[in-house]
Formats: sequence, C-alpha cells, structure tokens
Amino acid sequence: MEKVVMARRKTTSTSSPKWKKDYVAKLVRYDALGKKISQCQDDSALAVHHSAFVKLETSLKAVEHKRKIQRWRSDDEQYVSAMEDLDQDERSRLLEEMRSASYMRAFLISLKQRYPDGQKIALKLSKQLTSASKKLAKTIQTYNSIQWELKNPEFPETVAFDDAKDPAWDTYQAVDGVSMCEPGLPYSVKRKAIDAVNLKERASEEQEMVKTEMLRVMQHLLAQHHITEDEKDRCTENSNAAGQALLTQHIIRIEQRLNRFCQRFRKYIPDLPFPPSGHIQYASHSHESDSNTPSFDDVIDDEDMENSTDEEEDSSDEEEEDSTDDEEEEDSTDDEEEEDSTDDEEEGSTNDTNEMDIEACG
Repeated sequence: MEKVVMARRKTTSTSSPKWKKDYVAKLVRYDALGKKISQCQDDSALAVHHSAFVKLETSLKAVEHKRKIQRWRSDDEQYVSAMEDLDQDERSRLLEEMRSASYMRAFLISLKQRYPDGQKIALKLSKQLTSASKKLAKTIQTYNSIQWELKNPEFPETVAFDDAKDPAWDTYQAVDGVSMCEPGLPYSVKRKAIDAVNLKERASEEQEMVKTEMLRVMQHLLAQHHITEDEKDRCTENSNAAGQALLTQHIIRIEQRLNRFCQRFRKYIPDLPFPPSGHIQYASHSHESDSNTPSFDDVIDDEDMENSTDEEEDSSDEEEEDSTDDEEEEDSTDDEEEEDSTDDEEEGSTNDTNEMDIEACG
C-alpha cells in the first residue's frame, strides 16, 4: 500500500524540483518578514521578527551557495514557474486535508445520530466531532492565510467553513484531478465498511448469546423439574396425597414448557436433547379414557387461565347487557301495543255513544 501511495504522489507531483519550491517559499516569507519589520513599532515583536529574518537570510544564502545561483527576483522565469507549482501543491494539499476532515465530520455526525444524547459512546463521538471540526477550521485558516497571490484560477481564493464542511462541495469535485486524487478508497467509505463489518460481527455475537440463553432456559426448567420430582417423591413417602397431586400438576406444566421450548429451540440448536415427558404421556393416556377431561395439550398456564377467565367474564357481561337491552325493547314494544289498543277501544265506545244519541233524537 505504501508503494502505491508513493507512486501516486510521484505521478501527481508538479514539474519543479522540491528545492526550488522550498527556496521560493522562503523568499516569500523573507519578503513578508521584511515588510513586518518595517511596519512594526513594538520592540519585543521587532526582536522576534528580526531573529526570524536573520535565520531566513542564512538559510537562503546556504541554498544559493549550494546551488550556485543568484538571488531570484519575482519576475524571473524560474521564480514564476516554481511559484506556480508551489501554489498548486500547497492549495491542493490543504484542500485535500479539508475534504478528508469533512468526510470524517460527516461520518461522525451520521454515527452520532444512532445513539441518544448522554450515553458514553455519544459523548465520545461528540468529542471526536469537535476535534474534526477544529481540524477543519484550522486547515481553512491556513489556506486563507497563504502569503502569495492565487496563481491557478481553478482554486478558490478563500474558503468558508460552511462550504468546506460539505463533502459534496463543488470545489472538491472541480479540482479532483491529479493533485487531489486520494489513494485508494476515501476515508469515509472505509469507515462505513468498518462499521458494516463490526455490525455483522455483532449480529453473530447476538445470535450466539441468544442460543446461550436458550440453553440456560432449558437448564433452569430441568432443574425445576428435578427439584419438584424430589418433593413429589417425599410427599409419596409421607402419604401426602394432596401435595402429591399438586406437585404432579406442576411437573406436568414444567414438562409442557420444556417440550414446547424444545420444539422451538431445536430449529437453532439441532443437538438439543429431548426433555423428560413421562408425566405428560401418563396424563395423555389417562385423559383418553375420559372424554370430558381435556388433554395435556389443552392444559394452560395460570396466566393463560386468568386471561381466559377474564375474557369469559367480559363476554358474559356483554351477553347480559345485550339480553337486558332486548328485554327493554320488548317491554317498550308491548307498552306501545297496549296504548294503541286502549286508544282503539276508546274510539269505538265514543262512536257507539254518538249512534245512541242520534237514535234517541229520531
């Protein structure tokens, strides 16, 4: 991987040698320090600038002596060519750092949204997000404080944080050429792939944990079955028929649960041993002779019994309410019929009285 990165960097580097670009960068800093010294009025700052100015002067003379050259001027052809290459390399490097930081920041934001605030992992992600934002802001500040003028119009002169934080910023796509080519996959894609692998491994761990819990449930029920069997045998020795009957019912329920869970768990644990079912088989044979008694498959737990009892009570209450409503409707219908018959009798008697009066008058 290192050979690929180095080969990519060699092919993406500019044409000017490195010492020329370093020499031009020192000349730019040398001129900038000379302007600061001429404008500085603070003695302490002036001393600092003068010390840096002397160091740069010594370094420039050493390069000029080694390369046997004279001090380049800003209008020299070598200076202009090296300056263009330096500008492209420096701005490309800073934009690449911005893009990597924006990828990292966007990935942390998407990862943080999965966890509620206050959790330990959410707090850790918040710290990483703050660090990535500070790194992006620092890189933007370095880009905007470049001491020389823009040489390549493909690069922006200044960069805003709101633009640089977007991984899909047009500038990243526009200058994503030879110099901005990131070796291999982007860091954000790698992080997503790592997250997907971790999620897959976590799912496998969860499956194993569920299988372990299945075995623990079976062991717990088997232990209950063994303890209840011992207590039942003790009741048999003491001639305690009531306790023996009660414990037998409890053993039947335990065996029913064991067989029910075994049927479900064997889909995921094929080598799960079959649980004891002697009391269930005995109960099933005894219930076959009595048709009114339900089989062991129909025997339900106490919670199911309570639920079914509540449902029966609710249904009986509804039936009583319906019968009461029907009786009230019938009573109201009978009252209406009686009222109608009474009205008819009164009308008939009134007509008879009127006929008798007419005959008397005649």
